[in-house]
Amino acid sequence: MAAYDLNAIADALAAVFQGMDTRTFDGDQEVVTSVSTAAGVANVPAIVIELDDITWDITMARGADSFVFLAYLLVSSADSPGGQRLVRQLLSTGGLADRIKDALDSDQTLGGLVSYAVATGTRTIGNINYAGADYLGATIEIQVVAQ
Repeated sequence: MAAYDLNAIADALAAVFQGMDTRTFDGDQEVVTSVSTAAGVANVPAIVIELDDITWDITMARGADSFVFLAYLLVSSADSPGGQRLVRQLLSTGGLADRIKDALDSDQTLGGLVSYAVATGTRTIGNINYAGADYLGATIEIQVVAQ
C-alpha cells in the first residue's frame, strides 16, 4: 500500500533547490530561495513548489500513486534584461548543482521519501503571472511516484 506525506514531499522538493547559486545576476551574486508553501510576492530568484495533480492506484491494490508538482521558477520582474539569461542558465543541464534538472537528478528519491521524482519539462517559459505579479521565469513539471 502506498504511504506518503505530500507536505513532506513538497518540503523535500523545495530543499533540493534551496540556495542554488545563480552566479551573477544583475551584477550581484544571488542564491535561489525555494519554498514549499505559496506566499504573496516572491523574493526573486525563487522557486515555489505547488501540488498540481494526483493519480491514485497506478498499480493494483494501492501499490503506487503518482503526483505532479509544479516548480514556479521566478527570476526577476518581467522587464529585467538579465532575467532571460538566468532562466536559460537554470534550465540548462550539464551535471552542475546550479541547474534545476541536475539538482533534482542528484537525489531522485528525495532522501527515500518517494520511488522517484523527475523534472519532465516546462509548461511555460517567459512571462509568468504568480500571485498577481509578473515575473520572468518558467513553470517546471515534476513527476513523482510513491509506493
